[in-house]
Amino acid sequence: MIRSAGQRLMGLVIAVGAFATPALAQASAGGSGETFAVAAIRQSGPDAVREIKFLPGGHFVARNATVRLLIKIAYSLNDDEVSGGPGWIGMTHFDIDAKADALGASDSNDPTGILRNRQLLLQNLLRDRFQLKLRAEMKDMATFALVPAKSGPKLKPSVAQDGGSRFQGNVGTMVATNANMDQLANALSDWVGHPVKNMTGIGGKYDLRLEWTPDQPTQPQGDSAGAQASSAYSAGPTIFTALQQQLGLSLQSRKSSALCEVVESVQLPSGN
Repeated sequence: MIRSAGQRLMGLVIAVGAFATPALAQASAGGSGETFAVAAIRQSGPDAVREIKFLPGGHFVARNATVRLLIKIAYSLNDDEVSGGPGWIGMTHFDIDAKADALGASDSNDPTGILRNRQLLLQNLLRDRFQLKLRAEMKDMATFALVPAKSGPKLKPSVAQDGGSRFQGNVGTMVATNANMDQLANALSDWVGHPVKNMTGIGGKYDLRLEWTPDQPTQPQGDSAGAQASSAYSAGPTIFTALQQQLGLSLQSRKSSALCEVVESVQLPSGN
């Protein structure tokens, strides 16, 4: 079965490490922070298998990865939030081996700091070796609003209200600790493939667990359609139905403007 772009991206982000929100600001390619001390980049062979991960000690490995995919991971973007650039950024595949001298925030116990540091490393790699320049602009696109379901929220308040937030998961499962609704909306955007805006009006932090059957059509179900969705897919509920049944929340489809990144310029990588 073919997964949506958001599902494929989140699976890769999970391979990079535990994901956390909110995402980094997306104003420009690269920025301050750690840079890789060494980075070897070459075009992938015809039989290369895709693999993207961070290893201990600041070692980043990518196999059979396009620049477009690396941009999405570096800036926590969905498919429709990246536009522009030459065709090769989505067609030419690269193998990358990069190593940082020190990790700074990645050595901490804060998952948000770990992800932020790793994304900055990747942003700076794209800037320095691919000469990537991005421009942020508003774009009309399909979005979702996260709102309470008609049945009402079913949320478990977190015991550690003052601690850091942590998201973990795999395709079909998402577990969050000490997360607020803005963070949940941001995480859901990776799975549904479109931006999700928190419009719940719910404050506080919560421990959340969401389980659904992936590879189903990513269309929201109304509150009255939950039973029909479950029977139509005997394997289990869609993410939209699971969100209503398990957390008492709903995703409403809307057409609105959202921030996207336009590739202003990019070049084939400089020599190793």
